[in-house]
Amino acid sequence: LISMDDPMNDGQYTKKSTTETLELKDLILKRLFGTELYMPEPIDISEYYGTYTWNATNEGWVIVQNDPNNKVVFVFPSESSESTVNDVTINIYDYEEELYEYEYEGYQEWAIVPTTVHADLLKDGVKYVEIEADVEYNEYAEPTSVDGSIYLKPFTLEAGLSVANNKTSVNFSLSQGGDKIVSTGLSLTFVDDLYDDVDVVEGYIQYRDIKLAGDIDVATMDSYEQMPTEDQFNENINLALYNYPQGSKFADIEFEYDEVEEYMKAYIVYTDGTKLDAQEILMEIMAMLEDVIPSAPKK
Repeated sequence: LISMDDPMNDGQYTKKSTTETLELKDLILKRLFGTELYMPEPIDISEYYGTYTWNATNEGWVIVQNDPNNKVVFVFPSESSESTVNDVTINIYDYEEELYEYEYEGYQEWAIVPTTVHADLLKDGVKYVEIEADVEYNEYAEPTSVDGSIYLKPFTLEAGLSVANNKTSVNFSLSQGGDKIVSTGLSLTFVDDLYDDVDVVEGYIQYRDIKLAGDIDVATMDSYEQMPTEDQFNENINLALYNYPQGSKFADIEFEYDEVEEYMKAYIVYTDGTKLDAQEILMEIMAMLEDVIPSAPKK
């Protein structure tokens, strides 16, 4: 519907610096979902406060400016542009962004990035989607602090990021109603503020009723000139499994050198002494961490 007829200013918005026009989908919707486009200055959402209702007969938008005077509201049909049943509402309560201009590796760069987002989508009065986020950036427009959540009925995803000095903290959780399905809280301390070499990783990963928590001394493990011994593995990698949310430990992660296969093996060692090969589980966890942990910021 947005691409058929732009509801802002009779289908066009004139940039202050050029005569080029942009449709609303480029002004707001693409920006919310991360699509890059050329735009000389940040959007002022207050310029678009009001209600935009789809009219199937005219295949256009009925615009009531500044009603309400504190958000942008879209009312439209879920089935097709020909439908006269406007059963979906999108509310954009808040949207702020900032322009960053900087020099990186000899090139002049710029970026417009969102700093505050709050929007939701309702169908027949029932909320199906809600996005809330506050983001802070460094001078290169890279996030240094994120506090946000996404609700996709019936799931809620919450995420946070903090980058300061030589430490990065990442956390996220996925919940259904009041039940937390999966969550992660990780802290990476680097050797220095260049973010090149990790010193220590500590935190937890929780899935359903199981939680893996502990710490890994990465710097010490990397310092060994030869393959670390069994004792060195167990001294520098301290991981255990807990019942969630009770917090009672039921197993440790321990390492043993397999003389026959000649490599270090990881085991889940239960409190009763029984063992289970943990290699596959740990490989899956490491793959997940690579996706979760952000890349080092520019310097």
